[in-house]
Amino acid sequence: MLISKFSNLLILFPVTLPPSAYGLRSITSSLFFRLETLFLTFLDLLYYSMNQLFIYPFYTNRPRFV
Repeated sequence: MLISKFSNLLILFPVTLPPSAYGLRSITSSLFFRLETLFLTFLDLLYYSMNQLFIYPFYTNRPRFV
């Protein structure tokens, strides 16, 4: 179980590896799960940063979405 948290955001990603014959993992499956973990962490960061921008937008003189 991989836990990714940023301030108030807590998401649990189950990371499971497929069973392998004779204890050998195939390179493709291990690479896939490594990339998937990185990608999910990236999505987590992207979601958090987009929410921060919508909650606290950059300062402008224009009124907000009226």
